Amino acid sequence: MPSPATAFSTVEIGTLRLFVTLMRTGALNRAATELGLSVPTASRALAQLRRELGDELFVKTGAGMVPTPRAVAIRPCIEEVLERLERIRSADDFVPARSDREFHVAVPDNGFLIFLGRVIPTFTRQAPAARLRVHQVTSAVHDELRDGRLDLAIFPAARLPPHYHHRQLADSVMVCLLRQGHPLLAETPHGERPSLEAFRRYGRAFHHVQRGLEAIGFDQEFFGTELGGAPAVDSPYFVGVPLVLAESDLVTVVPLPTAEHFAKLLPLAILPTPVPSRPFRPLLIWHERVATDPAIRWFISLFDAA
Repeated sequence: MPSPATAFSTVEIGTLRLFVTLMRTGALNRAATELGLSVPTASRALAQLRRELGDELFVKTGAGMVPTPRAVAIRPCIEEVLERLERIRSADDFVPARSDREFHVAVPDNGFLIFLGRVIPTFTRQAPAARLRVHQVTSAVHDELRDGRLDLAIFPAARLPPHYHHRQLADSVMVCLLRQGHPLLAETPHGERPSLEAFRRYGRAFHHVQRGLEAIGFDQEFFGTELGGAPAVDSPYFVGVPLVLAESDLVTVVPLPTAEHFAKLLPLAILPTPVPSRPFRPLLIWHERVATDPAIRWFISLFDAA
């Protein structure tokens, strides 16, 4: 008699379903009908299973198809196999309303407001039991996405390593943010850029980002040293600086979506930078490891309607 491992190595799932259905109905034609099979097809499947297991399994009697002792003995095992296979299959069916999954997303503080903040209301409404864990973007972000410590990340990137996917969230530029009534506004003709000389007369609120052990000015990534000037305030945070701008003559350089967000909330104004900036393109990024995960696909889809 073949060993169980050898026997089941060539048995199809549909044949196992036929076995369970035949055990319940006691009639090959009824079992075939329930499974949407023709009787000849069901008969061939049963013959294959008999050969594989080395037993008749079902014997015709006046009362129908009666299971043999071997069939009775293996029924619990086959039902357990089918149940486990069904659980594996249903794992692909992500249902937000029933999910308690925790999503891990890395994002700068201004990206949390501008991009992630737009999808949080839909996230909590569609998946009330799910959780969103927000992380800082570090120099290890690519490793964290690849290793599963992060599901997604939001940050601007000129290029990505192989095996990473992205969706562009905006296409913008860097701008100056300053208080309404700031002297630089009066010095700058409407619709034009401030002169570099005028811009440098005012203290800067400077954002820096951490790259390993080194802190790099955020606007240096876009302008190098062209803007010049030493920062009066050097902060790793975007969000607190606009509050300081509203009460001082400091000037800062931020992405346009960030500037527009705070100009709606505070008495702040926006000017072009004295030197044109290269495009600012924040990306939603994930590793191909999770590219087919239905939960991640759902989370990404939230940005389509944001």
